[in-house]
Amino acid sequence: MRSVPQLRLVRAVASLALAIAAPAIAQCHYSVELVSQLGCPIGSPSTLSATEIGNDATIVGIGSPCGTLKQIAFRWRSDIGLQFLPLGPGNGYSFARHVTDDGVIVGYMGTSSLGPLRGFVWKDGTVQTFSAPNPSHSVRAYCSTADGSVFGHIDASGNGLFPFWWRDGEYLDLGAAAGDQYSLRGATMDNIVAGRIYLPDGTTELPVRWQGGAFESVPLPPGYRRGGAERVNRSGTLVGALELPTPGQLLPHTFHGLVAVGSEATAVLPLAEFGHDAIMLNDINDLGQAVGRSFCSFNVPVCSARPVLWQDGKLIDLQPLIEDGFAGTPAVAVAINDRGQIVCSLFPGGAAPDILLTPIAPPADVNLDGRTDVKDLMLVLDNWGEVGVRTVLRSDVDESGAVDARDLATVLGGWTPVNDRR
Repeated sequence: MRSVPQLRLVRAVASLALAIAAPAIAQCHYSVELVSQLGCPIGSPSTLSATEIGNDATIVGIGSPCGTLKQIAFRWRSDIGLQFLPLGPGNGYSFARHVTDDGVIVGYMGTSSLGPLRGFVWKDGTVQTFSAPNPSHSVRAYCSTADGSVFGHIDASGNGLFPFWWRDGEYLDLGAAAGDQYSLRGATMDNIVAGRIYLPDGTTELPVRWQGGAFESVPLPPGYRRGGAERVNRSGTLVGALELPTPGQLLPHTFHGLVAVGSEATAVLPLAEFGHDAIMLNDINDLGQAVGRSFCSFNVPVCSARPVLWQDGKLIDLQPLIEDGFAGTPAVAVAINDRGQIVCSLFPGGAAPDILLTPIAPPADVNLDGRTDVKDLMLVLDNWGEVGVRTVLRSDVDESGAVDARDLATVLGGWTPVNDRR
């Protein structure tokens, strides 16, 4: 194994090469798999709507069992199929929002969607629920972390949204000022949390990141009036949406995507070639890949939405990947895991399955951009050592539990010739 000084030298050389490399965008290939219920009668309501995908390809969300109009939390994985979560008595409505690497699913439930709602934590058939301090209010649990913490917000019956941190049966102090309203939406395994704050003026919303017991708001880029984060990755990068002011419009909702690194937020623009003027980003993985949808706002003629992947500062249209079975069907990419698998939800006029896209790439293509080059080398060097909660998972190429010389050798052995790079 190389010594630490040798690794530092290799990393320095790789950093220089990365700095002078010409920017480019490529794309790996994907397999396509349906996420659906089997055996439902024709015409039976059997919709599924995914919200998250774990690193073992477990998908969670909300769906309607065959022949019913109920909306119930589900999990799906190709080897176990579909399961509506058995959450016990009073489960007339439930919504699974997040799944961790060790199979913990969190969300919220109640007798109906009207509330009051309780948070739930489910694993291997065992469920734990928790109510708001005021039982007439609703708990909306959105995400959890490796230490068992659950984050979300409490809906105070029309009187505001207030953030919470719950663990081991009790609510903990987030460090928010009294009366501050937040919606917390996504978290990393090591307790970086993403969301938004609603400022007292009633018109301004800002993306926020919570880490180490403190909130940090991110200023909006010039020209935008509202913004919020949906997810965050291990490096603390936030993704979500920014709202443009549209004076004089009855429905003033034109959105651009949000990517925030540190305190700097930038806007991601939609696929203009399809007539789109709006885009929202829903999730980001530890490779820095983000997914969402590009679409037409209420202010322009109707057009079909398209699922998108944002990578290396560019948008990739994912619609061609699902055209074979669902030509012309609008779709949204709702979630992406740290192995690059993407879940797309379809929304035609009726029941439809979700779509799972799994990258088909050589192991040496660590960042899934269709080639092996200095960016893949940098991921291996930057994550050197035992795999932990801050490790980019694909940098452990051979999945041995450590990023080491064997992973480095795989990347160097799979190097893409210059003439083959796109």
